[in-house]
Amino acid sequence: MTPILSVLVPTCNDDHRLEITLRALMVQDGPPFEIVVVNDGGRRSTEALVQKILDEGFACSHLNGVQYFYLEPTTITFRAAATRNLGIKHCQGERLVFCDCDTVPAPGFLDAHAQGHQELLVGLRRRVAQWAVEAVDPSYVPLE
Repeated sequence: MTPILSVLVPTCNDDHRLEITLRALMVQDGPPFEIVVVNDGGRRSTEALVQKILDEGFACSHLNGVQYFYLEPTTITFRAAATRNLGIKHCQGERLVFCDCDTVPAPGFLDAHAQGHQELLVGLRRRVAQWAVEAVDPSYVPLE
């Protein structure tokens, strides 16, 4: 089944917040979707984290798969455009959703993107202090 949405998540040395973001994505209702994670030369542990979450046995009937890519070479700066460009090459969905690794999507996030009829849909973003996101226990967002 071809996914309706491809959710592209760029990351770099931010495994804690990435885990929270992935858990929130995996409990979304809505159309079939895939997640494409692109690690911008960060820790190699990120791939293991993504696999750990997949192995936990969540029951998300809408998730069509998760892809993981590592952008080399390692740099000291985050190359947001390069990570997104690499991810876009591998996305299979009819629509593309950008979701930063420090974004915790609310329930209905993907459904709202699927229902949008505009060429470009930009959602509201509530800013949460980095320390507050980092203080969240990743298990708080349960995998169902």
